[in-house]
Amino acid sequence: MIYAFDRFLRYDELTSWLHDTAAAHPQLMSVESYGRSFEGRDLWIATITDTSTGIHDTKPAHWVDANIHSVEVTASVAALALIQRLVEGFGSDDTVTRALRTRTFYVVPRVNPDGAEWALADSPQYRRSSVRPWPWSDAHRDPGLHARDIDGDGRILTMRVADPNGAWMESAADVRSSPGRTCAATTRTTPPAACCCDRRARRATARCRRWTCGRGSSWAIAAPS
Repeated sequence: MIYAFDRFLRYDELTSWLHDTAAAHPQLMSVESYGRSFEGRDLWIATITDTSTGIHDTKPAHWVDANIHSVEVTASVAALALIQRLVEGFGSDDTVTRALRTRTFYVVPRVNPDGAEWALADSPQYRRSSVRPWPWSDAHRDPGLHARDIDGDGRILTMRVADPNGAWMESAADVRSSPGRTCAATTRTTPPAACCCDRRARRATARCRRWTCGRGSSWAIAAPS
């Protein structure tokens, strides 16, 4: 599969691209599933290193994961671009070649495939983290509010509600600020969001080695065409 990095990939496309890239560079890259999502999708991890200089778990490693929250799909594109840069730069770029001969890169381009599929759907819906139902009773304390595109304009919006204990602070430069309100006013958003971290990926490659870590985040996606 050829990918020009000019759009966001759905899960099946991302899966095909990863496996095709690994098949084209078998001496450098392998792909495996380290688990399954709540909706049953494989959680893919790419292992990239020059295997002629040693197997992956004998070298210092760099961990990269992206698209932890459902709408952070731009970070997923960046992770795929990193993979391509590494496998295509090997042998022609001295820095890349030296890195893969002496290091291992573990790249998880989409930690949250379920949420990303909802965000990239023709009628997108927003889930900050996992789509797994939350067990707490206050998860539905705002009945009637739906975190999805409800009018078909390709946007998922939130409302800001004045709250002295809110986590968000208005900016005086924000054109949406109400007249007479100061930049010290705090708000909360509704529907509320919750966060859940997936620890399975960390266990999948646990070794007594030197590690560095990169986390990929972004905050906006374009409306689907």
